[in-house]
Amino acid sequence: MLFYLALRGVGWLANQTLQFVVPLMIYRMTGSLMWSGVALFVEWTPRLVALPLAGYLADRFESRRIHILSDVVRTAVGAGAVAAVALMPGNAGVALVVLALVAGAGFELTFVAGEKAGLSLVSAKEMPRLQTMLSAIEQSCILIAPVLGGVLLLVGTTATVAVLTVLFGTSLLLARNMKPAAVVAAKPPPVMAGVRQVIANTLLRDVVAITMVINLMLALLLAAAPALVRHHYGVDEGRLALVYTGAALVALLVLALLTRFIRRFGLLIAGAASALIQCLAFLAIGASNEFVAFVAIVMVFMAADAAFSAFIRTVRARAVPAAEFGSTAAAISLLNCVSMPLAGGLLAVTGASVDPVHLLTITGGLALPVVVGLLIHLRAATRTRTEVMA
Repeated sequence: MLFYLALRGVGWLANQTLQFVVPLMIYRMTGSLMWSGVALFVEWTPRLVALPLAGYLADRFESRRIHILSDVVRTAVGAGAVAAVALMPGNAGVALVVLALVAGAGFELTFVAGEKAGLSLVSAKEMPRLQTMLSAIEQSCILIAPVLGGVLLLVGTTATVAVLTVLFGTSLLLARNMKPAAVVAAKPPPVMAGVRQVIANTLLRDVVAITMVINLMLALLLAAAPALVRHHYGVDEGRLALVYTGAALVALLVLALLTRFIRRFGLLIAGAASALIQCLAFLAIGASNEFVAFVAIVMVFMAADAAFSAFIRTVRARAVPAAEFGSTAAAISLLNCVSMPLAGGLLAVTGASVDPVHLLTITGGLALPVVVGLLIHLRAATRTRTEVMA
């Protein structure tokens, strides 16, 4: 269990650091929200392409093997990026983006494999506890990554690429020491069949649809934040590191209480409350004229997002058969992540003509009734699935 949790933590830290560094670096280089959107689109497209492969591998090969293969590739590409930056400093930004593309695809492979490996660690009764622990680790990485990314941006691109490569190498060492988990001997469906299964399953379909809306808001916030902070609040975008760190601290406090909340009120109430809080917080960004208010709203949004992440993981672990988990989990992640490049494309198209505050307000206004409608439908669908939402 210890090696498993450490492996997930190192992977998330590398991934979150990349997600923080790349949009901020692109915005500082270009000063354009449009190019930040382009960077978001480009960064997330390989992840979507990798997810069908991730599901295929997770249902056919042992998780440890997938982690080792992915980490070998990421470490090798990272070492190549360090050499490229040292030899051609003028192309440092390109080297970091290329590393982000490869590392992002590798993360999705290990993410699906890691989620399936978690099924063999605890019983169904203890699954909410494990998923809350994983969410807490993820939020800890969200807390650390902006600080680490901010320091690396000050030191330079060479240091950034080198530290990321060290993280990939550390993940490789941890994966080599992880206990192998048995693979369920069954012929799983392809990922597109998994997508059809998700769409046909009312419970999973509603949860995925809500997640897609929330991920769209999250991606827009992360990509638009540098320009929003600079032009709307008159604050240096480097302050975002402190904002995200504070938000992650609040999220950890929420996660510490989440298991008790779920046991008292039920999983569905926890998921619905976190989704609604995110929509209301996102909508409130447009009404905030002070940076302090923006910080408070982001903290609320991120804390609710952490709780909703634990909700998604628990539903997925309970509702998907183990033999089909890799393909179905990849299908769920594929649908969930479609929102990320979509947000990048939206910013790329509107960045030069629409104030990001107005874009966020409009998105929040549209998201709230959609999420409310989906939650009402989800409540009706769960009346016969109490073993999943209990």
